Amino acid sequence: MTEFATLVAGSLHSELVTIVDVGAAGGIAPAFGCFLDKIDGFGFDPDPAEVARLNAAKSCGALQYVAGLVGIPADHPLAEPARIRPYTTRNPWSRLAIFRWAEIDQAAKAGLAPPPLSFAAGAHMDATYLVTDNPDPQTVLLPSFLKEHGVDKVDFLKIDVDGEDLLVLQSMTPQFTDIEVMSIGIEVNFFGSNRPTDNTFHNVDRLLKEMGFELFDLTMRRYSMKHLPVGSDHHVYPAETRMGRILQGDAFYARDICAPYNKALAERTSPEGLLKLAAMFSIFGLPDCAAEILLVFGDRLATRINIPIALDGLSRQAQRGEQEPKPYVDYLRDFESRTIGKALP
Repeated sequence: MTEFATLVAGSLHSELVTIVDVGAAGGIAPAFGCFLDKIDGFGFDPDPAEVARLNAAKSCGALQYVAGLVGIPADHPLAEPARIRPYTTRNPWSRLAIFRWAEIDQAAKAGLAPPPLSFAAGAHMDATYLVTDNPDPQTVLLPSFLKEHGVDKVDFLKIDVDGEDLLVLQSMTPQFTDIEVMSIGIEVNFFGSNRPTDNTFHNVDRLLKEMGFELFDLTMRRYSMKHLPVGSDHHVYPAETRMGRILQGDAFYARDICAPYNKALAERTSPEGLLKLAAMFSIFGLPDCAAEILLVFGDRLATRINIPIALDGLSRQAQRGEQEPKPYVDYLRDFESRTIGKALP
């Protein structure tokens, strides 16, 4: 959580932060901790035991966890293409150092010698969508579920289901006008083909651009090849390695509420909605985007939050690591005096 997000949380009275978490194992991320008693919405996970644990913990206000696999029924328009085409193609997993590490680890646990190291060209590990003619009754079609439960606004939609992320997103597209989603976090793959069904970053990006979202942040997780393995700063095994090909990442999309083409959206968004979107930007490491909202819509927000104090908090976030961070006004003045009008090197 950030200083600014905490300030926004304190400014909310009856207004709640609506989160929809698809792939909710482990619960809501600590970054949202300042909102815990002001969160409503739903979290979905196919593991009933984990869902029961999360509901028993009651750590997130009115948020309810639902045991179910978010997907599509067999008669859905997306079902036929999904059934006949894999959702991941050109997956290099069997050629990566992490795959070799898993081979060695499994052999050791079985009391066996490591399997021979092979540098032969490995087969791609393609995977198909799970669409059945007799879908599990716990299968959840997300847009229908949200409409049935009266959800028409979502402050943050998270999708991380380890494979069918694009399909979940596609199932929402007819409802993005009826269910107003303000920001989205989704896991993306950087491998794949040009097929429109591939769960790849370029398909996610194209779809969300069509729905009026903009990409604001993108992380990259590298995985080294087994042919020259490289270690990790985060794990004892070679995942998220210091070098290697980019395999996956997390993308953060949001409504560019200050853009001229979103004027109508901005006008119908409540002051609390604007502040919640600004808080999302701060939580995702974009205090500059949060500051833009405060300054562009200052006349609508001034009665909800102390804007100078809020800007000072965002300024401190932007100066993370500085021993004596400057207040917003001083920071802006010093930045402009140092940079504006200076010749490029």
